[in-house]
Amino acid sequence: MNANIKAAQGHLYQLTKTIKVTDDDYSTIQAKLAQLIGKISSLPLQIKSQLQADRESTYNYFLQRWPNDHESLQQLFHSEDDNKVDYALVSLLIERLVTEIVVHRIFYAKIHLNHRINQAFANVEQLLMHSNYGHWAADLRLKCARATQDIIQNGKPNMIVDEISQAKTKLVDDIIKELLNIYKDDKKEIRCRIESVVEMASDLNLPMHGQEDVMVIHFLSRDDKVIPHQVKAQYRPVGKNSNRIILGISPVFLAKSVQDDEEENPESYVDDYTIVYCGKAIW
Repeated sequence: MNANIKAAQGHLYQLTKTIKVTDDDYSTIQAKLAQLIGKISSLPLQIKSQLQADRESTYNYFLQRWPNDHESLQQLFHSEDDNKVDYALVSLLIERLVTEIVVHRIFYAKIHLNHRINQAFANVEQLLMHSNYGHWAADLRLKCARATQDIIQNGKPNMIVDEISQAKTKLVDDIIKELLNIYKDDKKEIRCRIESVVEMASDLNLPMHGQEDVMVIHFLSRDDKVIPHQVKAQYRPVGKNSNRIILGISPVFLAKSVQDDEEENPESYVDDYTIVYCGKAIW
């Protein structure tokens, strides 16, 4: 009888225990984000010698990339009369470009870099939402993330592992294609550095999706308020108002706040969320 009870208790525990995708928590995610953002921010300096575009060509490329930021780009690029390329500014815009693509293509994926897994999860998630069982979606996300982590570690099934590898290669190709608008066509050096960025971001993706609450990634826009503990100033002071952002460079990474309701929550770009990693912006 006691053996049966213990067996039932063990089975119940396995069904109800918190699913651990990896051993990461927000502190280790924060450290890995710092490494990733640091690697991306160092990229422009490493490939500076391959810059081939002049100031106007560079300006026109970024304007085409971010037409909604035309006012900010005009202000930043044409504050000086000479035609010299301000590589400090270009470096920040390259950081923004690469970070933006990585976030949208990797971190915004439902689970990971695999269409088959993401679509399967999205279909079931939609069913749960329409059936008023949306609160089950978090558990499903954790299980899918854990299963994906095991597939990657075991290398099986080969088809899914190969699809993830192909998605990484496609992402590297797409980032390089953007960079070659203003850099020389020396793919070998650039490719090596971009592959490293994509690999690091891919490794970080499942730990981020493996937390009980989904992390929020907030992109900073012109005229957003400067919240000092959530965003760091880049470049030189540009705007007349030091409390308003001119251009966002990298987003703010936030997690759901665990503070008691009685405690006063610090100001945040997203209500009831607390900082995991600061964003960057020009103001």
